[in-house]
Amino acid sequence: MKIASEKQAADYCDFALDEFEKASARIQKEIDAWYMRFAKNNEISFAEAKKWLTSGELKELHWDVQEYIKAGESLNPKWYKALENASSRVHISRLEALKLQIQQQIEALYGGQAKDLDQLMSQIYQDSYYRSIFEIQKGFQLGWEIPRLDVEKLSTVLKKPWTTDGRTFSDRIWGNKDQLVNTLHTSLTQGIIRGESPQKIAAQLVKTMNVAKSNASRLIRTETAYFHEQAQKQVYEDLDVEEYEILETLDTRTCAVCGGLDGKVFKKSEHEPGVTAPPFHPNCRGTTVPYFVDDEGERIARDINGKTYYVPSNMTYEEWRKQYIKSNQNIERRVSNASKIVKEKGKVDFNDEHAVLNILEQAEKEFGELNYEMNCTVTADGKVWQVTGQDAVVDPWGIETRGSSLRGSYSYHNHPANVTWYSFSAEDVRFFFASCTRYSQASDDMFKYIMERTQDTIDVDPDIVYTEFSDLWNTKVLELSRKGEIDPDVDGFHEIMSTLSKKYRFIYKREKHNGRK
Repeated sequence: MKIASEKQAADYCDFALDEFEKASARIQKEIDAWYMRFAKNNEISFAEAKKWLTSGELKELHWDVQEYIKAGESLNPKWYKALENASSRVHISRLEALKLQIQQQIEALYGGQAKDLDQLMSQIYQDSYYRSIFEIQKGFQLGWEIPRLDVEKLSTVLKKPWTTDGRTFSDRIWGNKDQLVNTLHTSLTQGIIRGESPQKIAAQLVKTMNVAKSNASRLIRTETAYFHEQAQKQVYEDLDVEEYEILETLDTRTCAVCGGLDGKVFKKSEHEPGVTAPPFHPNCRGTTVPYFVDDEGERIARDINGKTYYVPSNMTYEEWRKQYIKSNQNIERRVSNASKIVKEKGKVDFNDEHAVLNILEQAEKEFGELNYEMNCTVTADGKVWQVTGQDAVVDPWGIETRGSSLRGSYSYHNHPANVTWYSFSAEDVRFFFASCTRYSQASDDMFKYIMERTQDTIDVDPDIVYTEFSDLWNTKVLELSRKGEIDPDVDGFHEIMSTLSKKYRFIYKREKHNGRK
């Protein structure tokens, strides 16, 4: 059931990201044309950029604006009004004109997506509702007349805020749009003030658009998870299902937050998104199913290579992890080695900490914006290793199969923008303690963060830290979120890391990227 909604979301993500690429290309074209018209020797001063358009240039812009208005079926009413005002103005600066043309591309992009996504989420809700009822009937080997979905209830669900910030689905779309427009306009103005070339300005705008793409993907997948679960909730009410069970994916990508909740049973009256029902975080893959005491079926699991197999339906994620991963001490190492994803890239004087950290900084520049994880590790013997991962996981254990110990090593890995929680994950902390790494650095599209051992760092069972990570999410983070003191999507994992670093006496820092928003 959940797979079908995820497939719908993935298909639309592909389309949406392609639309971002097209809008980005159009913006670059607008910048190139603007520089070609007004710049001298590929440069233009801020004073020149603020000059009024001539009557001929203003007339051309008014033609463009009228075309925008004619094609503006999906435009935000505020922007539609702004376009009408612009078409009547007799004084517009060169820079204002370019900003207007750039914003039109963004308004059209988000306007079309807001309309498409509203239809998509409505379809996902309906499909999930009827598929879930069908699966329940199939499980009982009985068929009965099912209730028709109440359209008014569906409309209410689509318009209801569900996150701690009180914003609706549409609010998030338009909020992301406003943030993108402001960032693009600021980057453009500052680039002109600095005297940068159109190529450099366009490159920065492309970076900003890439961040927006990741935000859009995360929004689509997270909202899909929410509306799927709201359909499940409606099924429980319509079929008088009294209790439901949280069902997480049995694979190595499942985080500690979700893994710790797998198998938990709640009354349908306790159903609350982000607390007792998915999504528990951005890009959450969890779902719920009706709970039956005598269920003796099977559930799907995947090994670290993604190969599917089956386990008893009453096996929880934590039980699976202990039985199929922890009990086999070599599984992570064997997989890394078998996949041939570990490469030795050179050597460095390990006693020269500046040189070692410089290698990690270079790795960040190389891997920072990839859509899958990569790891760069410098081991105590001075060898530099590169490990290729997947979209949300990278496994450096294979380095030890090549003769180097991870104890005391320095490492960096990237978190792709569409799967990050803006800090280290529970898996990262568990690996930090299990491998006895000295210094670990990671980054995503917004932040750079480190954790570092000191002489006072307390050694602890890695699985204890892993479990504690989940416990802190379910207690401290959710409490702060309910009070409106933090945004759990951005600061939840950061709050946990700050707490763990104090308790176990290791250094933890998070800071904004230089040159990033």
